[in-house]
Amino acid sequence: MTLFFIAIMAGVAYYVFNEAVQGGDLVTVPDITGMSITQAANIVTQSGLTLGTQRQVLNEQVPEYHVILQRPTPNT
Repeated sequence: MTLFFIAIMAGVAYYVFNEAVQGGDLVTVPDITGMSITQAANIVTQSGLTLGTQRQVLNEQVPEYHVILQRPTPNT
């Protein structure tokens, strides 16, 4: 019974390792700089990505609730 359990665990570990190594599909990061938060969120979601942490910063040249800077950089 112990050998059976070890064999099952080894098989599961092999499967999980292979899935982790393969990774996901590559996606090009869209340029959302200058867009409103709502518009940026829609574009990011349509690209299959998710928005990360947001921080509000005042800038006299960019309207309130618009993207000033993004990471990762666009087109990467």
